[in-house]
Amino acid sequence: MRDSAQLLRAMRQQTGMSLVEFVRSVEQELWLDIEVLANPRRKNPMAHLNAFASIVAGYAGSNNQPHLGGFLNWLEFADERERFEIPSTNPERGVVQVLTIHAAKGLEWDHVAVANLIDGDFPSSGRGSSGWLATGSLPFPLRGDRDSLPVWNYKNHSAQPEVKKSIDDFKDSMRAHLLNEELRLMYVAVTRPRQALLLTGSYWKPGNKNARKPSQFLVSACEKFAIQIAELGSEVNPLEEIELTENWPLDPLGERHRTDVERAAHQTQAAIETLHKKTYAIIEGDRIQQDISLLLAEKDAALIANETAHLPVRIPASSFKDYIADFDSVIARLRRPMPQPPYKQTRTGTLFHSWVESTFGAAIHAGQLLGQATSDDADSAALELENIQELQANFQASRFANLKPIDIEREIQLTVGQNTFICKLDAVFATDDGVEIVDWKTGKSPKNSADQKLKTLQLALYRLAYSRFTGMPIEKIQVCFYFVGENKEIKPEQIPNEAELLELWAAATN
Repeated sequence: MRDSAQLLRAMRQQTGMSLVEFVRSVEQELWLDIEVLANPRRKNPMAHLNAFASIVAGYAGSNNQPHLGGFLNWLEFADERERFEIPSTNPERGVVQVLTIHAAKGLEWDHVAVANLIDGDFPSSGRGSSGWLATGSLPFPLRGDRDSLPVWNYKNHSAQPEVKKSIDDFKDSMRAHLLNEELRLMYVAVTRPRQALLLTGSYWKPGNKNARKPSQFLVSACEKFAIQIAELGSEVNPLEEIELTENWPLDPLGERHRTDVERAAHQTQAAIETLHKKTYAIIEGDRIQQDISLLLAEKDAALIANETAHLPVRIPASSFKDYIADFDSVIARLRRPMPQPPYKQTRTGTLFHSWVESTFGAAIHAGQLLGQATSDDADSAALELENIQELQANFQASRFANLKPIDIEREIQLTVGQNTFICKLDAVFATDDGVEIVDWKTGKSPKNSADQKLKTLQLALYRLAYSRFTGMPIEKIQVCFYFVGENKEIKPEQIPNEAELLELWAAATN
C-alpha cells in the first residue's frame, strides 16, 4: 500500500506535463509496456498501447488547451457510444480475432462466430428505454438526428394520468427503436463471413441460479433454417459443480520462462566461448571496447523491434497518396504519433463543406457556421469569416451552384485485399450517360504534374468505390477536383484503373 501511495503521488506531481507526455509517463511508471512485451502469447503486444497513444495525440491536437480532466470526460463520453476503433492486425493462420460488431463493419472473414446470443444480452433487456428522460441525457429535439428518434408527445395533456400514459408510450417506442438498432447490428454480424457462420448462446453462466433464455435473433435464425434449439438439460447450473484449480503465485515472466532462460543461458555460454576464442590475442582495452559496441548494437536492435509499426486495416482514401509517395514516413508517424496543433485551414475547409451540404438543404450563412467553432481572437475570427465568404462567392459563381446532386457526403468503404479504404464523396451529379463525382478542395491546386498525378489517386479510389457500390460501369463515372479558393476545376485526363491501383499499393507496402 505504501508503494502504491508513493507511486500515485509521483504521478500526480507530473500532471503539469503535456497530455501526451503524461500518458506515456504513466504507461512507463506502471510498467505496462514491459508487461505486454513480456507476454509470449501476444502476436502484436504494443498494438493497443500505440492505438491509445494515437487517441491521446488526436485529442490533444484538436483542442486548444487539452487537460487531463477534460480528456477523461471525453473518454467516458466516447466509450459510452463506442466511437473508438479497436486496433486491428493482419490476419494470421491459427489466430482468432475477437472484436465488437461495430469494429467489424466493412470487414470479412472466412469463418465468423457470434457468441452470447442470450435474451437480455443481445438484444439487451431494454436498458436505455427512458431515452432523453433519463438524468443527464440531451433532449432528442435538440439532437441533429432527431428525425430518426422516437417522439414524446408531452403537449396538450390536462391530467397526470395522461402524462403518465404518454411517458409509457414513449418508452415503448424507445424499446422498439433500440431493438431495431440491435437488429441492424445483428445484420452486420451475420453478413461478415465468406463461408461459414456460427450463432451460439448458453443457458448458463457462472453465478446464475436460473437458466437464461435464447435470444430472439437466435430463435428466428433456427426457425428460418428449421434447426432445433437444444433442450435445457438440468435445472441446476452445471458450472457451479466444476472445481477450478490454478497454480499460485503465477510466474511473473510467463509460462515459458524457465525454458527461455535455459535456452538463453546455453546461447550465452556458447557466445562467450566463441568470443574468447576470437579475442584471445586482442589486448584488454580493445576487448572491452568490442563488448561495449556489441551491447550498444543489441540495444539498438531491441529498440527497433519494439517500435515496429503495423499497417492499419482501415485507411482514409485521402491518405492513399501519402503511402504511395513516402510509405516509410507514414509508418514512422504511426509508430510515434505526435500531437498536431489545430490548423485554421482545416477548420475553414470543414466549415465550407458543411455550408455546401446545407446549400442543398436548409440555407445557412457564413456567420452562423463560424459561430459553431471557437476562434483564438477577434482578428482571426474576422479573417476566417472573410475567407469563408470568398469561398462561398466562388462556389455560387461556379456551375455547381445551379446543379442538383443525387448524393452528398456519401461514405463508401472499399475493401482491397487486407485493407479497407474509407471514401467520402463530397457530391455526385448526374450526367447524360452516367455520373460525375466532385471533390471540393479549399486548399491550393497542384504545383506540378507530379503533384496532380498523386492527388488523382484519391479520385481513382472514389470512382472504383462508386462503381462497386452502385454497379455502374466505371467508364460512365467522371471525376474532378474543384479548388474553390481559385475557382478552378481539374479533370484528370488519365485515371488509374483497379489493376494499376493494386500494383501501386503492392509496390508501396512490399
